[in-house]
Amino acid sequence: QAQALVSPTVAAAMMERLSLLANLEKPLAFTASRQTLLDQLTRREEEVLQLISAGESNKRIAQQLYIECGTVKNHVHNILKKLEVNSRQDAASIYTMHEHGSPAMAF
Repeated sequence: QAQALVSPTVAAAMMERLSLLANLEKPLAFTASRQTLLDQLTRREEEVLQLISAGESNKRIAQQLYIECGTVKNHVHNILKKLEVNSRQDAASIYTMHEHGSPAMAF
């Protein structure tokens, strides 16, 4: 049985390179995935998400969009479900990273 021996220095360099390559592919897939999720939002849900990202409450969102607070709550529920997140903050982060194209924190 033949075995190839690799020096610890070469092995460490190879592992570091493999780790970098693995980490490069994950954000790209994650970005495409999040973009697909964002594409599912309706125009109104996008407006609500933009206002959530600006820190507005449901009451203020309702006032600004001339809709009922209950309607805003429905939109927020749908946004969270479509983006597969559990909080307004997570949804806002996704929107902010999308709008500002943050490569360091690509979603």
